[in-house]
Amino acid sequence: MRTENPPPLASAWARLRAQAARFRRSILTRRTATRWLLALGALALLGVLGYLARPSPVSNAYLLAGMQFSQDDLIEIQRALEAKHFDARSYRVDDEGRIEVAANRIDEATDIVIKLNVGKPSLTHIKNQAREFSGPFVGPWEREQHELEVREQVLAAMIQKLDGIMSADVTIHRPKGRGAGRQPARATAFVYVETRGGRELSPKAVEAIQNLMAREHDLTHDAVTVCDDHGRRYLVAGDPMGVRSNLLRAREEELSEKILEQINWVKGVGVTVQLIPSPAPTPAPIPAHPAPVEEPRPPDWEVVPNHPLELVEPTPTPAPEPAPALHPVASAAPPKQADEPVIARVWVKVPRSFYYLKALPNREPSPGDLQPIVTRTETLIRTAVAHAIPPGQLSEPVVIDTIPDDVPVSRPLSASDVPASRRVISWWVPAGVGGGLMAALLFIGVRLRASRRPTARPASASGRSRFEGVGASAAGQSAAERVRELIRLNPEAAAGVLHRWIGQGGHLP
Repeated sequence: MRTENPPPLASAWARLRAQAARFRRSILTRRTATRWLLALGALALLGVLGYLARPSPVSNAYLLAGMQFSQDDLIEIQRALEAKHFDARSYRVDDEGRIEVAANRIDEATDIVIKLNVGKPSLTHIKNQAREFSGPFVGPWEREQHELEVREQVLAAMIQKLDGIMSADVTIHRPKGRGAGRQPARATAFVYVETRGGRELSPKAVEAIQNLMAREHDLTHDAVTVCDDHGRRYLVAGDPMGVRSNLLRAREEELSEKILEQINWVKGVGVTVQLIPSPAPTPAPIPAHPAPVEEPRPPDWEVVPNHPLELVEPTPTPAPEPAPALHPVASAAPPKQADEPVIARVWVKVPRSFYYLKALPNREPSPGDLQPIVTRTETLIRTAVAHAIPPGQLSEPVVIDTIPDDVPVSRPLSASDVPASRRVISWWVPAGVGGGLMAALLFIGVRLRASRRPTARPASASGRSRFEGVGASAAGQSAAERVRELIRLNPEAAAGVLHRWIGQGGHLP
């Protein structure tokens, strides 16, 4: 007879199905408790494997400990990172000019940035470069220009350290005199700054820039122009009114900070200070000068005796003294005027929720309950303002208003402080717990299987072949009909089975 070997895939699938059927029969023959333990163990194993296969979130870290870079440096750094296959998911640039990189590539990004040599140069580095510029072939004009560039770099490095400034560029212009008798024009300076997050510079920062630029021997406070990267002009050279306006704004900011330090116990309070010139005193009226009385003048002729005239030189008449002028004449260069007196107007804004939280946090307070707290708070605020502003400069009274906000119904719950020693659970903790649970389940299953007694199998009758037993067991299941069906479907296979049956001692039914 011809036999056909099944394909390998079909054979493997048949073996797999046979193993699965054998395992299923083995499970079904066990007790219910054993089956439940095995099911729980399988679920625990799947949970542990799923946790281990879960991708852990990639943490990020700031490059160079959160160092802030200018726009030019950021463009250069981004080009270098993209050349090293850093995609948009590997790094991010925030509004402050800092670069956030994936933690698994932070070392690689740090090496790239260090090799670029970008960032703010230190004053020591600038001075060392200045000392290296020397030689016998350096002329006086080149030396002067190099010294000017070094001073500009030093001033820019100082300005970059001010609050709110990322980078700065300083240019000093010193025009030369055109002749020996002409006075040279005064020097001017232009300062270009890049602010953090596009925010506006504070008046105190602008004043600090003026003070730094005035270190130059030929620069004054009103000879500095300050602009930022958004086109805002803070100072214009040759505009003394702009300098005075910035000084007033800086003084207003300073007074506001002093008042806030005194009343910082009021949560959410706001303070606005406005300095205005003090009204000048009314000048006393000038008394009118009396009209001059004209004295009688002697006649130009007189009677003299008839004798020969003598040639006598006339006596020179003294020139009349000029009358005192009522208004002084303005000089070509007016003297420096003293600072004009100013007065301060203070506006304090207290949130409404502050009074509600101080009154009765457990129920809605009435206006009568709030009035004593409002009166006491306003008294303390006026006392703090009087201590912060010098005497004679405060415009009375201090305006204190209550601003509406979200009033809480009750006192907010304060969250308990989380200790600093608390850390995120590492991956090996749940993995160890799952492994221990799996080991306990396996131990219980082994103990249960060992406690079971094997079932006694009935002894087979002696003198009978296995074919007789099979034939006897299948006698009630119409074996003849199945044999006929086999002969009808595959006569060759049926003949082979019958030959083997007879050869092994079987008998025909």
